[in-house]
Amino acid sequence: MAVLRDLAGEERADYFRGIQPIWGGGLDEARFGLFQRRLADSPEAAGRYRLLGWFEGARMVSAMKAYDLRGSCARRPLKLFGIGAVFTPPELRRKGHAAAMLRAAMDDYRRKGAQAAVLFSDIEIE
Repeated sequence: MAVLRDLAGEERADYFRGIQPIWGGGLDEARFGLFQRRLADSPEAAGRYRLLGWFEGARMVSAMKAYDLRGSCARRPLKLFGIGAVFTPPELRRKGHAAAMLRAAMDDYRRKGAQAAVLFSDIEIE
């Protein structure tokens, strides 16, 4: 049975190494990891930013960033679930891990009052 939970210790480092080639912005692996750790551990992130992993047993099969956001629509406040940097190791792709993780995360945030989800994407336009 798979489970969604916050990443800890070396799991975070594994996730940062995985996303660095995609979202590293020219930073080498060490600097990117340091930047990501500082972001995740900053006082501003507390309660609003999480690193989540989808685990089968002890193995992380997918991971993502989760943001607790606020917005509005038609002058009504909205509680939003932000999703970013979804990653699955290459050898585990196309097996439904990320989709299952996203379903579990959206269900969790819905139970916590989120009314919509927003996916952050970095797709280049050529």
